[in-house]
Amino acid sequence: MENNYNRYISLEEMAEIIGVTSYHLCRLFKETFHISPFKYLARLRLQKAKELLVEAPDMNIKTVSEKVGYNDTSYFCTIFKAQEGMSPTEFKKIHRSK
Repeated sequence: MENNYNRYISLEEMAEIIGVTSYHLCRLFKETFHISPFKYLARLRLQKAKELLVEAPDMNIKTVSEKVGYNDTSYFCTIFKAQEGMSPTEFKKIHRSK
């Protein structure tokens, strides 16, 4: 996931890569990380987005969302705000001044 967080990948593809069934992959993830593979992927994408927002403050939100695997900028902003309690733009402004 670390190397492919920015592209669409199905549960079946993830499972195939490591040579297990989709069910087994979900079970492994829940046992190890206590979340589903897709929640883990969403968290990873948001972490990468936060890194980009801080490290490349001139990059626009649409580009950031695309670079971390979201084709819909509005959806990215909704997910970001739900998780972080602020919009990507607000996050960028807060961290730009540091």
